[in-house]
Amino acid sequence: GRKGVDIGKILALKKAGWSIPKIADEMSMKEGSVRTAIYRYEKRMEREKEDAVKNGKAAEEAAG
Repeated sequence: GRKGVDIGKILALKKAGWSIPKIADEMSMKEGSVRTAIYRYEKRMEREKEDAVKNGKAAEEAAG
């Protein structure tokens, strides 16, 4: 079966200043897969932040 991507490790290495090719090599992944994993993670974070803002506003309006 397909092994899950360890996004936590990818992000930790990226934060530590590792290049995409170096991360890909360390994780035994293709560079494109590393980039895609980071992109998907960032997109998800943006969406969750937007949802939180929307939900926050709705709660305030309901509280009146």
